[in-house]
Amino acid sequence: MVQGNTPRPLVEKLETVLRAVMAQPAIAGRIAELGGEPRVEGPDAFRRWLAQATESYGAIVRTHNIRPE
Repeated sequence: MVQGNTPRPLVEKLETVLRAVMAQPAIAGRIAELGGEPRVEGPDAFRRWLAQATESYGAIVRTHNIRPE
């Protein structure tokens, strides 16, 4: 994850490198061992997922009036 104003060519380069790293069986296997799910859908898919998760969890917080202590 990088800041929103990161130049697109740099984002694309990072995505390429991340895909190569995640393709390594040892890396993907270790992530799975730790209970994670290796995913490399790309920055646009991550942006959509983050917006959806923010809205979903935000609705829970608002519905239950959850406040930081």
